[in-house]
Amino acid sequence: MGKNRIIKILGNIIGNIVVHKILIKHTNKPESVSHITKEIGVYGENASEIAEEFNWNDDNKLEIHEEALKKFEHVHRFKSHHL
Repeated sequence: MGKNRIIKILGNIIGNIVVHKILIKHTNKPESVSHITKEIGVYGENASEIAEEFNWNDDNKLEIHEEALKKFEHVHRFKSHHL
């Protein structure tokens, strides 16, 4: 896979980690915390493995940050419209 595709993937994974961390803080189902925490660990491991494939300059890091923000905003909009 090319670096641009990996940037999008990493952004999505990081966005998912952020969403899951927020869910832990605001869940009404304490029994879900363990499952969500495990998912965060898996996402983190996946991101780490993928990130090791390339060297990242500041522009790449900014792109990853922007992709993560897009993912977070997308999930937030989806949740807002479906609650």
